[in-house]
Amino acid sequence: MPTLNDVMKRISHIFISLCCSIIFIWAAGYFFLSSLTSYEFEHNLHKYIHTSNTIHKNRSEGWATTRVGKYNINAVPDITKIREPKIAVWGDSYVEAWQVNDDQKMPQVITSLLHQKEIDLFCFGIGSSGDSVADYYFDMPAYEQLAQPVVAHCIIITNFTDISPDQTSDQKNGVFRSNPLRLEYIASRPSFQNIKRILNEWGLYFVWEPIRALMKTQIHLIPSIRQSSYQQSASEDPATGADIEGAWAFLLSKFKQQTEVPIIFVYCPAIPMIHNNELVLKNPDSNTARLFNQICAAYDIGFIDVSTRFLDYYKQTGKFPRGFSNTRPGSGHFNAAGHRIVAEAITAYIEMTRGS
Repeated sequence: MPTLNDVMKRISHIFISLCCSIIFIWAAGYFFLSSLTSYEFEHNLHKYIHTSNTIHKNRSEGWATTRVGKYNINAVPDITKIREPKIAVWGDSYVEAWQVNDDQKMPQVITSLLHQKEIDLFCFGIGSSGDSVADYYFDMPAYEQLAQPVVAHCIIITNFTDISPDQTSDQKNGVFRSNPLRLEYIASRPSFQNIKRILNEWGLYFVWEPIRALMKTQIHLIPSIRQSSYQQSASEDPATGADIEGAWAFLLSKFKQQTEVPIIFVYCPAIPMIHNNELVLKNPDSNTARLFNQICAAYDIGFIDVSTRFLDYYKQTGKFPRGFSNTRPGSGHFNAAGHRIVAEAITAYIEMTRGS
């Protein structure tokens, strides 16, 4: 029969093992899990943005560290302190660019390339995962005021659903609607921010997933069948032709009314890519790209198609502009090479238009 001393030893061993396990899990999570995204309310922008003066570590796709500056601008501590004329680059998670380090993000690469060419312009990015074209529309005046002088706006799109009406939006403020065509502003507030802030401060990233799972748990008393959804691109949508042309004409006309600064749309399709274990080099939306280019020209708005540059990079190197060592090649967000290719395309366009 175990003595009291034996029982106490077993309990102490269990307690020590538990503490060591918790420390190991915490350390593994701190170094190998991504930071949680936290938000704060910014009065100049009248919306919630990424918490300023923080460090975001991304580990799930790529392996990078981002320094979050003021006003939702990554890699720039305070855009109001920069006196050079500026180019604003708008986008969603592709411009947010958690996946690459600050010096590899396209705005920083553009600035570097411009300075090498002795062009006195500074480029900065405004991007959050899930942002829509309507978010860019509503935010442009505020950023032109904060970052003055802004001399051009570049809008990054990766497919044509990005600029089509009635797209789903998680917690964003701007929405592009149809029937009738309109741009709506709906104030939103991110959820669970106090919990995320505390977990971030203590590096307890691993705690968030089970908490989120519990908050989203649904109890089903009877069996149910859920229908999966497939989101089509604009070129596949039955509402193409006159309807989508009208929607894009409406959208571009609103942008022209919103700012007097030149606007350039930068189209970065997901090619080359691997689909069903086959290499795809042809963009299925090339006809839609030509249509949108024509509508842009009608409204004196620039258009850059990066398709050829992406394909040339693959043909020359056998590598993809998307994907990382810990993700599938050709899919996901831009890697460092992808950011540089887009930056080179924008730089070449700026250089060409300045000389014309």
